[in-house]
Amino acid sequence: MALSGSWELRFYDGNEWSSFNLSQPGSGLLVGPGLWREISTEDSSAVLSVFASAAFDESDYIRDFQDYEAWRNL
Repeated sequence: MALSGSWELRFYDGNEWSSFNLSQPGSGLLVGPGLWREISTEDSSAVLSVFASAAFDESDYIRDFQDYEAWRNL
């Protein structure tokens, strides 16, 4: 959810990219599992809030795009 500023969110599902812009305070997206995510802003004062359905566990995350592509092709 964008709390302030403007955010660009890009998602890749293993086949195609989708892009969304969050620029209104309170605007947000519900994102399902299994997507590669890229989040960026050019506004140094922008604030983005992320809500999750489970507690953070580092082992649940893939940090390298090539590792993600290998995982998608299993």
